[in-house]
Amino acid sequence: GGPIYVHAKIVIMDNRLMRVGSSNLNNRSLGFDTECDLTVEVRPGQPGEAETRARVAGLRTALLAEHLGTAPRAVQQAVDEAGSSMIGAIEALRGGGRSLVPFLPPEFGVAEDAILRENDLLDPERPAGRWRRSRLHRMRQRLDAKR
Repeated sequence: GGPIYVHAKIVIMDNRLMRVGSSNLNNRSLGFDTECDLTVEVRPGQPGEAETRARVAGLRTALLAEHLGTAPRAVQQAVDEAGSSMIGAIEALRGGGRSLVPFLPPEFGVAEDAILRENDLLDPERPAGRWRRSRLHRMRQRLDAKR
């Protein structure tokens, strides 16, 4: 077969929760579309807690360094100097060339706001009944065929 392209995203929270995958954080992606994600949670007291937390933090630092065009140790030093503030570290390291820039949401008029605001067409809370029944029917057929 040919290569498979996956548009992946990553979220790292407090060096204890990491999610990598193709889904977006919206209803459509999490409940309607076909997605694949992996989550790692570091729980207090679990075996290997310190090592896992350090690996999650290391990945976060390496990704920030890559996107800021600097070395991981420079990112860690900036985080330390900013009192553990990620935003403070990013602001200190931002510069010309490869860097991160603040996201400024665009201004929308009344029409764009009405169309793009949360709605069932763009971000349904669940699949329509017909789609769900059809998918369940196909799943049952596959299971019956395996028996």
